[in-house]
Amino acid sequence: MPLKVLIANGEGDGTKAGVTSKNSLKVTNVDPISLELTPEELTRRKRLTEFLADSGGNDDLNVDGSTVTKIFSVEGEANKVKWITEVRIILQGSNLEVKGQDFKRFGLATAANTPLTNGLKFYVVQGNVTTNFFISPIKTIGEFMNYADEEPSNFVNAVGSQEDALYFKFKYDDVPIVLPQGTTDKIVVEVRDDLTNIDLFKVLVKGTQEVSEE
Repeated sequence: MPLKVLIANGEGDGTKAGVTSKNSLKVTNVDPISLELTPEELTRRKRLTEFLADSGGNDDLNVDGSTVTKIFSVEGEANKVKWITEVRIILQGSNLEVKGQDFKRFGLATAANTPLTNGLKFYVVQGNVTTNFFISPIKTIGEFMNYADEEPSNFVNAVGSQEDALYFKFKYDDVPIVLPQGTTDKIVVEVRDDLTNIDLFKVLVKGTQEVSEE
């Protein structure tokens, strides 16, 4: 689908762009109207909201992966392209406050000041390339804050006495995570510790999906 392009600070109804020092074209702003999507194309585009799940359909990561790693993923599908622009990690349980000693542990999955042994891995597989989104596996609640794109929401005693809710948001608007149709590409979280003492632990992806015609 071609874009109408205006070079170097031009004005008009197209897409603003500039020329880099290496004579490459850099798009600086996209006007949605200039994309000129047909009604049929717009109809095929839907919002994507999906929880990462294991092969059995379980989408709660409060499992024991200390002996055998538990894999949770959202995968590519036939006749559907997925653009993931946001990931949310949602937790509920005791000792999940983002302060004090709780900051240095992983809820009741660990003792005070004690991190997970192996940690959570978060990555995407595209083709034969694996990209890790955590430089090192997450072993404490505080380490999520190294990667979160905004202040985490922490609802202390929101569910019951000493029962906290917490979520972190990760945004990929600039470079969406694309899972092309008919591929085995996937976004993955690996649980490699015993998290059964966490009451609820889910990972949600949001974005756009487009269903292609047969």
